[in-house]
Amino acid sequence: MINWAIIGCGNIAKKSVAPAINENKNSLLVAVMRRNKEKARDFASKYKAKKYYTDLKNLLKDKEIDAVYIATPVYLHSQQTILAAKTGKHILCEKPMALNISQCKEMIKVCKDNRVNLGIAYYRRFYPKMQKIKELLKENKIGKPLIVKIQHYTYYNPSSDDPRAWRMNQEKSGGGVLMDIGSHRLDLLLYLFGIPEEITALSDRIVLPYPVE
Repeated sequence: MINWAIIGCGNIAKKSVAPAINENKNSLLVAVMRRNKEKARDFASKYKAKKYYTDLKNLLKDKEIDAVYIATPVYLHSQQTILAAKTGKHILCEKPMALNISQCKEMIKVCKDNRVNLGIAYYRRFYPKMQKIKELLKENKIGKPLIVKIQHYTYYNPSSDDPRAWRMNQEKSGGGVLMDIGSHRLDLLLYLFGIPEEITALSDRIVLPYPVE
């Protein structure tokens, strides 16, 4: 049995993570953390967690917790992962992993030094369709792929008071649409076809006046 804590009780935790932990017979949601005490208590009550915290360090002192799911804005991922690793907690962190490569490397090193597992929530590679594609490629059923194309379209223009507006702030998100949802697509390409030998890229702002791509 893995005793979980969720750090950051936003949309992804509500829609996917907390229900998934509750449905898994080998997992137990023990605690949640959110800065707002009332919202933390409500989330804990709704998803059957017996504890709630508003302070990360207090949560990490809880010896009943085996692993944490980090679902906070990107700029907090590195700091929270490192703190969790140093207290012996295993970590599943939301994507993107961190703001930059240096932070990612530090997260990996600290987790290795403290002998805890670190995973990043690129879950789409586990979709049945992706598993089937992987199988077909491995068995050479479709020949050698020469061109792969992924397209993703959405309109995203949150107001300044939208709770998700931090995604447009590079200091908090690390980048824009490519950093956020685009990274899922890049992960699938890496999973299916391996590490590229060479990369050429162009990013731009055409329609909306974001400070990020």
